[in-house]
Amino acid sequence: MNSDLTEYSDYNYLDSDSQDSKRELKKVLIGVLAGAALGGLVGAAFTEKGKKTTSRLTRSTKQLAENIKEKAVSSGVADSLARTYEAAKDSVVDAIGKEAQNFTSGGKTNSGSTGNV
Repeated sequence: MNSDLTEYSDYNYLDSDSQDSKRELKKVLIGVLAGAALGGLVGAAFTEKGKKTTSRLTRSTKQLAENIKEKAVSSGVADSLARTYEAAKDSVVDAIGKEAQNFTSGGKTNSGSTGNV
């Protein structure tokens, strides 16, 4: 009888399957806790106080965006960005036009492949 107990006492109870199970359980618990926290935040947003907070946050965000826009316009950054955007857009349109022309005429493209299908 003692020899039977000795065999079981040497058994490794933390084999890889058990460790994998613990990792999976940990992931599930983290997911449950994250879901509960997110649910609490969403639920709080729909309470009367949460609606007031959401409204105040929306107003503050809109005001911040307006302030940034005003500063960008007054400093000339907006014009510079608009010019850069237009130049980049024109460059892309030109490149696409050249590639389309090469493709339809059967000429070689910049990548070295022929336009024939």
